[in-house]
Amino acid sequence: MSKAKYEIENNIAMKGTFHHLVQQIDFEMDEVKETLQSFPCHIYMVCSRPRITIDPKSIEITKDHYALTFLKHYPDTIYSERFEFKNDKGFRKYELSSSCNRIRIFGDDGKVLSEGKTSLLYPFCISKYDNVLDLNVLYIGQAFGTDGKRLASDRLISHSTLQSIYCDFFDKRPTDEIWLILWQFEPYYMSMMGAPTKGANIGFEESYQQLEKVLKEDIPMDQKITITEAILIRYFSPLYNKEYKTTFPKNYHSSYDFCYKLDLNSASFELETKSFGTRLYSDVIRPNEFHIGMYPLHNQNERKDVFNVDTMFD
Repeated sequence: MSKAKYEIENNIAMKGTFHHLVQQIDFEMDEVKETLQSFPCHIYMVCSRPRITIDPKSIEITKDHYALTFLKHYPDTIYSERFEFKNDKGFRKYELSSSCNRIRIFGDDGKVLSEGKTSLLYPFCISKYDNVLDLNVLYIGQAFGTDGKRLASDRLISHSTLQSIYCDFFDKRPTDEIWLILWQFEPYYMSMMGAPTKGANIGFEESYQQLEKVLKEDIPMDQKITITEAILIRYFSPLYNKEYKTTFPKNYHSSYDFCYKLDLNSASFELETKSFGTRLYSDVIRPNEFHIGMYPLHNQNERKDVFNVDTMFD
């Protein structure tokens, strides 16, 4: 059975702190541009879910109430769900896009009182979560550029892989629509000592010096972004990704070799999507609002993964 190398072993963890759910066309909006400039996002996910539209014949607006029917499009069927609300907002007329996936509602003076994409309005109408809102993670990528000046939104405006996904996926699932999640991740370190590192090859004093080195030198931001991308791909194993699905981690990857220079034990991520009303899943991961992935950076026959809850006390 392998042992820990240090009496204090260290992990680099990347936590999703800001996220923005958009579609490619939204990058043309000034509001979206300003938000993404204020909160730079370097990681992005290309996702899909069933299209949600409004039945144009179902919309009814009176002085007392308004009602509409949402249509949830699946490959073999369309589910409908009707809602009726008290009209205490002064709604008088509406404008529905030709594809029935965006609505604007006006008051007496012609002022827009409410507008939005039907897929984003639907969650505000339901009383409990609907699985139609789950997002299937199809592809994960990053954008960093020189000194972090390139953002995920810059890359996605004209992204050949994204266009290929549109073409291929819509041929397979024409009833779905593509959504993009732009992520901002913040790093933090976790240290482990005590029973999980008992019998380590290197004692406490030198291990503490190693911890100080980790905290002092830190990992360059571009490598933090790359290792976040790699961990996420390894975890979700998205349909359209190729790199990192089976090759992470490897100590010869120069794009995240600083983790090995600091001799870290493992790397991890955590993210949540409850705050924007969806769950993530893939072919290998079940739908959930919270996701955590942790991977040892070394061969387990040679060095113990002390952060693995199943084996930490072995």
